[in-house]
Amino acid sequence: MAIIANNAKYAIWLNQLVGFGNQRIKQLLTSFGSARAVYDLTSDEIDKIAFLPEKQKMALKNKNLDYANGVIEECIHQRISVYCYGEEGYPDCLSVIYAPPLVLYEKGKHFEFDKIPAFAIVGTRDLTEYGRRTAFDFGKALAQSGLLVVSGMADGCDAQAHLGALKAGKPTVAVLGNGVDVVYPKCNQELYEYILEFGCVLSEYPPGTKPAHYSFPQRNRIISALTMGTLVVEGNLDSGSLFTADHANNQGKDVFAIPNNIYAENSRGTNQLLKEFALMATCPSDIVERYVDRFPEYLYQEVKKHTVPHEQYLRSLRGLSPEEKAILEHLSEKPRYIDDIVRRTGLPAGKVNGVLTLLMIKDIVYMVPGNSYALKL
Repeated sequence: MAIIANNAKYAIWLNQLVGFGNQRIKQLLTSFGSARAVYDLTSDEIDKIAFLPEKQKMALKNKNLDYANGVIEECIHQRISVYCYGEEGYPDCLSVIYAPPLVLYEKGKHFEFDKIPAFAIVGTRDLTEYGRRTAFDFGKALAQSGLLVVSGMADGCDAQAHLGALKAGKPTVAVLGNGVDVVYPKCNQELYEYILEFGCVLSEYPPGTKPAHYSFPQRNRIISALTMGTLVVEGNLDSGSLFTADHANNQGKDVFAIPNNIYAENSRGTNQLLKEFALMATCPSDIVERYVDRFPEYLYQEVKKHTVPHEQYLRSLRGLSPEEKAILEHLSEKPRYIDDIVRRTGLPAGKVNGVLTLLMIKDIVYMVPGNSYALKL
């Protein structure tokens, strides 16, 4: 059942007004106490707000709630919970950042981020084999150790970190740059469904919102705010993962980076972070041991080598579907390009993408650079 915050209708109304950024909205809430109080301001009271320009004053005088009511109806229909800044259920760790989201949409399980050890793993979409293996292995090991792995469900590093956590039989959380009911990229449909089953997806954007070029850098501040620290696996100097690292550093959070080849383009960003402020991580215990004393009831001093996934996870791995069998017939230890798999199986490209994701979760198949796949032997 969806949880809808008391002031959700007014927060959604305020959030969609043209010309209001998160910092300006925070200023209004600090001055008047709640989104409902802002909505209830009279025209004369709005005119007296000294820090607002005339265009924003005019926008505040528009009291139409049709859009907000429509969003809430859709959330109830899709079982999407809505949490609002300053209200119950909204993470305190988000409240203290420079531009906290006024509204947070959640689909899946609910996690109390202020009480549990969550950790972010981010990196480039254009992974090398080294980066793919590192993101997956760290995602799996950190989840086994008791950390809640958080990432952005983008292709590349994010997806591998989520897959690693799922392979460990643990929940994982994705913070999206679009609505929580929108799957992007489409090839992550199966991954999205597994994340929903065991964890949750979060977004500051209402249901149905499509991804935009600005939304992904913007969501990075949420990833860093919800977590104790961030690991950057791989990325060049322009990688969005470096923005997540900067947000984490500015928020007083730990930043870790994986060292790599000094001549490789994908390593320049992480190596630069190591020179500036990041901590080096060469194994998962470098991260886990930093938080064991703070969360002794959650974390293990050493990464467990053998964990038993819960029964629901085990049931999901029993047996193979006809599509899985068809794809595996055309795979070996030698990588095969995805277009070749589509051609050989005769299955639609979207279906092949989804099944390959499922096989990676089951640790039967792994992805190599160039969008190719091979069997794990």
